[in-house]
Amino acid sequence: MTLNVSPNGSFLYVSNQGSNSVSAFRVDGTTGALTFEENELAGTAPSGVAVMASGSDSFLYVSNQGSDNVSAFTINGTTGALTGVGAPVAAGTTPSGITIEPDGQFLYVSNSSGGGNVSGYRITAGTGALVSLGSAFPSGGSPVGIATPGRP
Repeated sequence: MTLNVSPNGSFLYVSNQGSNSVSAFRVDGTTGALTFEENELAGTAPSGVAVMASGSDSFLYVSNQGSDNVSAFTINGTTGALTGVGAPVAAGTTPSGITIEPDGQFLYVSNSSGGGNVSGYRITAGTGALVSLGSAFPSGGSPVGIATPGRP
């Protein structure tokens, strides 16, 4: 399970491996209390969650360990609701960690099985759709986490 907060700080998103979903919670800006908003289906055994903002658009990405892919969603800035962006895109074997580089142009996913590598994607401006950068990048070992400067 991983969690991440929306760029405006109003919503928290949590991956739920057991129910193949992502939960959205509203964050009370004064008390920090959480109010459940919705569950949205992701792939099988979702693990990592990354959130980004690009201009007026916000997107959420989920690495799915059981289905070896990445799901993409738009985030409604008012309600926090998630809407799927096309079909999930293929990743390596057992993707877990997920991060977006600080400029918001690229997303990277650590694949912990099948040789251990990192999948890379270009984030399509305006839609949030992911386009593979090609073959996964060798990492050595079995990476389970990943980070870039300026992002958790």
